[in-house]
Formats: sequence, C-alpha cells, structure tokens
Amino acid sequence: MNLFIGILSNLLGDNRDNTIAYLKLKKEIFEKIELFYLSSLQKRNYKWFPCTFYYSVHVNELRKFISNINSDDWKESTKPILTKIMKVMKDEKQESGTDKIQKIYEKQEKIYKRQKLEAAKIQKTLEIVMKKLEIQFSDKDED
Repeated sequence: MNLFIGILSNLLGDNRDNTIAYLKLKKEIFEKIELFYLSSLQKRNYKWFPCTFYYSVHVNELRKFISNINSDDWKESTKPILTKIMKVMKDEKQESGTDKIQKIYEKQEKIYKRQKLEAAKIQKTLEIVMKKLEIQFSDKDED
C-alpha cells in the first residue's frame, strides 16, 4: 500500500491543486480499503464513522473557502449551505495589523500619562517631606 501511495504522489507532482486532488484520492482509497476489511456490524458502528466532523480553521482560510463557494467556479455537484458559517464570520470581527498596532500604541500612551501623573504626585510629596525635614533640622540647630 505504501508503494501505491508513493507512485500516486509522484504522478500528481507538487502543484497545490494536484496536492488537494491527491489527498482526496488517498482518502477515498483508504476508505474503500478500510471498509472492505470491516464486518457489517463494525460498519454500522456510529462511533467509528460519525456523521459530523468538527475541526478548527484559521479565519483567513475560511474566508477564502467561502469566497470560493460563492464564486461561479465551484466544481462540486452541490454547494454547501453557509448560514452558520456566515453568522460566525459576521460575529468575529477581523482586525487589520494597523488597527492592532494603533490600539497597542493608545494603551501605551495611557500608561505613560498615568505614570507621568504618578511621578508628579510623588515629586510633590517628596518636596513637602523635604521642606518639613528642613524645618525640623533648622529648629534643632537653633536650640
């Protein structure tokens, strides 16, 4: 079987579209081989063959996939329904890099201003303490 997979991969080459086609074909072949060796009782086990698969996807890849589905170039027989996917995409706001940098810059400015105010307060309290100390030392010197 490994020899078959190796020959199949050499035939398809390194192109991205060919890679996707290779992976689909590989999946179908594995599926047929595995189902051939299973008994009928094992084939009906829903824990082994679930109807729904869950996986995580990067948002940009999902956007590309949705635009591919919405375009006229969709090559499958039926288009998938995108209601839940579109709802998720609308809920999650995609921020650009400049927006993120701008927010970080604004946070840093707020922190800097807060620290500057605290430093001014500390400076004032130090001046008050120094004046009191000078008064106390001058009173002791006079005595």
